Amino acid sequence: MTAPLNRVVTNGHLWEIDEDSLEAFEAGLRGSEASSEWFNLRCSAERIALNPGFDRLITLDCNTIRELPHQIDVALRVLRRPMLGRAILADEVGLGKTIEAGIILKELAVRGLARRVLILAPASLVDQWQAELDTKFFERFDTPTEPQDWRETQKGIVSYQRAISPKTRREILKHRWDLVIVDEAHKVKNHTGATYQFLQEVDRNFVLLLTATPLQNNLRELYNLITLLRPGQLGTWSQFRKDYVQRGDPRRARNPEALKELTSQVMIRTRRSSVGYGSSPG
Repeated sequence: MTAPLNRVVTNGHLWEIDEDSLEAFEAGLRGSEASSEWFNLRCSAERIALNPGFDRLITLDCNTIRELPHQIDVALRVLRRPMLGRAILADEVGLGKTIEAGIILKELAVRGLARRVLILAPASLVDQWQAELDTKFFERFDTPTEPQDWRETQKGIVSYQRAISPKTRREILKHRWDLVIVDEAHKVKNHTGATYQFLQEVDRNFVLLLTATPLQNNLRELYNLITLLRPGQLGTWSQFRKDYVQRGDPRRARNPEALKELTSQVMIRTRRSSVGYGSSPG
């Protein structure tokens, strides 16, 4: 049974604390003696409490990577308004989308906002995600292979194929997920596809869609991804097509500047030409 949550709003930001953790922390505060471990824990908690918002990143010393400036900038933009943790990370290949997602995950987790996390990836990348999150961010994720394993999974990575299998799908959909990350999200762009429809049903708060190619064949693909991320952002498909799709050429936008303004509220695309130094995997 999940412990009830205390919800506290500080400086406009929602914090959630489960009763068990709160009672343990209060018991430690009442104790007359404390170990060095407890002292360090309390100091860390107080530092976090003093930084409830996202004016700066507070976990950059809690990983083994050398973040590049654009990766830090992307993380801050995603965590702040207007994105508030729901974004398409569309950097060109090699600029570090996985690193950016890891930074965002860590920032949400340390604030208690991402206790239950679901990552969807192609089957060939599941083990890679698990290894990188462990070695680079010290985040341990399970890769459940049996449907019943999801009943106890707090942080899990699953392939598209396994996620949409009937029994696994049913178990995943029983839970509310604080953060959902979808790698190579262009593979789920078809709104009639099983994975897209599964993601629409997932009860979640924060969402990150990672893809270097948010638009491949036509603007319907971009519309689908943004609607999956933030339903209603682009209105209905018929209205979007009327306002923004060039008649006779579904790849070309009508009113491109207006469309760019709309998409910039949910999508970040860093290009190699704008990064004047080396790149990192991801």
